[in-house]
This record gives sequence, structure tokens and C-alpha cells, in this order.
Amino acid sequence: MLLVRYPSIDAFLEMINSPEYKKIVHHRAAAMDDSRLMPMLES
Repeated sequence: MLLVRYPSIDAFLEMINSPEYKKIVHHRAAAMDDSRLMPMLES
């Protein structure tokens, strides 16, 4: 399990939509058998 905190949902969306991220995202997929993105909010 890996938990990652981003400053905001907008910051996360900006990252995953960036050209730099799109160039390397295949490495993330290749490194894991299974993965899920599950957004959570602090209570």
C-alpha cells in the first residue's frame, strides 16, 4: 500500500495531466501488478 498526499485535488489533476507525467506514467503501471487511485479528504 502506498499513500500519497497532494496539496489539493487541483494540484493532483495538474500533475497527472502534465506532459512530463504522461511521458513516464508507463513506468508506474509496469512497476505494479495492480493499482487504484482513491481520492480521500481529511476529516
